[in-house]
Amino acid sequence: MTIPAIYDLYSKIVTEALSVSKIKLNKYRYDFMIEIFMLYLSIPSRINFLQFGRYRLFGEQRFRRQFETGFDFFCFNKSLCL
Repeated sequence: MTIPAIYDLYSKIVTEALSVSKIKLNKYRYDFMIEIFMLYLSIPSRINFLQFGRYRLFGEQRFRRQFETGFDFFCFNKSLCL
């Protein structure tokens, strides 16, 4: 499998898990969460807000603000297991 194919597969898994989970997300937050999960695969070293800002077009402040709001990771992980 090529790298883009792996990213496409992972993106498909994440979008399916977000849609199946009972987490209420608006379009902006939904796209942001997909972007975050893809960045976790892309960043080769330490993962922090500064690295998020370096690897994307948006600055680190956007990531800081988005992470201030909560996300139910337990419900998301549970939907991945099903």
